[in-house]
Amino acid sequence: MGVIERRGELVDAAATRALGVAIGSAAVAGDVIALDGELGVGKTAMTRGIAAGMGLEEGVVSSPTFTMVQEYRADGGGLALVHIDAYRLGGVDEVETIGWVEEGAELRRGAVVVVEWAEKIAGELPKDRLCVRLTHAGEGRGLWLGAELGSRWAGRLNALMAAVSGV
Repeated sequence: MGVIERRGELVDAAATRALGVAIGSAAVAGDVIALDGELGVGKTAMTRGIAAGMGLEEGVVSSPTFTMVQEYRADGGGLALVHIDAYRLGGVDEVETIGWVEEGAELRRGAVVVVEWAEKIAGELPKDRLCVRLTHAGEGRGLWLGAELGSRWAGRLNALMAAVSGV
């Protein structure tokens, strides 16, 4: 299958958060969101927006660089956010050390999984995922969204881009 993609620009931190909120609002249990980009480009800020869109407290979301995996769940239960930072992983051969077995099936159960530095473990991620790449672009950020044709995220890309253009 091919990839459907959208490109855009996030003019400021508020636009990055707004896209995160839109992604979190559209996410359902089992979804995987792969975030890539340079240091300081806003991957964790976007994850905070995703948490807000899921109805979780975004203020508790921090970069899990040293713990590698954080789980956030609302007090009343419901959909959880599993936040993975693959930055320190040496590659796909180390992915089992964070509990990622069989494309993360266990971690994805009842949760949305966000993977920062996803390119480090791309071969282990399911094909049915939303890929988000952020780049530094002047005062803002360049944006690339991608999903496999026929995937659950493919039909959601236009709505996500509309959320960004409204900011």
